[in-house]
Amino acid sequence: MKKVCVLGCGRLGQIIADGLHTGKVKGCRLEGVMDGNEKAVKEAARKFQCRACTDIEELMALKPDYVVEAATAEAVKTYAMAVLSQGAELICLSVGAFYDEEFRKLTESTALRHKTKVHLASGVLGGFDFMTAAAMYGRVETILVNRKQPSGSPKCPPGLTELPDRYQASVEEAYQMSPRHLNIGIAVGLACGDFKNTQLSIEPAEPDEYTGFAIHMKGDFGKAELSFQQGCEGYEVHGPLMAAWSALALLERLTSPISF
Repeated sequence: MKKVCVLGCGRLGQIIADGLHTGKVKGCRLEGVMDGNEKAVKEAARKFQCRACTDIEELMALKPDYVVEAATAEAVKTYAMAVLSQGAELICLSVGAFYDEEFRKLTESTALRHKTKVHLASGVLGGFDFMTAAAMYGRVETILVNRKQPSGSPKCPPGLTELPDRYQASVEEAYQMSPRHLNIGIAVGLACGDFKNTQLSIEPAEPDEYTGFAIHMKGDFGKAELSFQQGCEGYEVHGPLMAAWSALALLERLTSPISF
């Protein structure tokens, strides 16, 4: 049985903790949760029947096999080395942290030295295996399109309200504009191996349309289009809830004897 700890007790962290607590991932057990908010972490620990931790030393004393980050890019940068150097593998939702090349290189060297790994969760998107394969094959051009409701609309997910309603730039430029809300852009840039030539386009959605994402690729491999939508008629989804489920699915792939 693999021991798993969750870093962050917000909405996504609680979905991950609940999934582990209720046995959604066979072979994994929720060992502890960590958050700087003492009240939140105690409530989560009580709810999910695990240990409450308020600092990384306390969390790593539980000897987890995996630590799932569901906090912020700043948290990834603060705690990654402690996790990796103490024998645990790190699963990250806040992929934006790896835009920082210096941090990325330090993480790589730490993981190699301690024979551990960092796993980047796919979040609300998919197709990263295909994107990586296409980039390995040869030249590739990629555009990530985000269709969103106006920032003042109640249908606009909280994480997207700070983004403009219409915008186009490289992923590199876009991330510098809003580093807290463009993990998906950095994830696509990492998969394609290029932040400058991977483009982000933000477009307004129709009033009856749900928040959606599309990836348009063309290159030496040919052409590909991938599309994703948060919710549908009768099933409204506010915010990136699939990001939490992507972390649980990643854990299942890592611990299952047969996996995709």
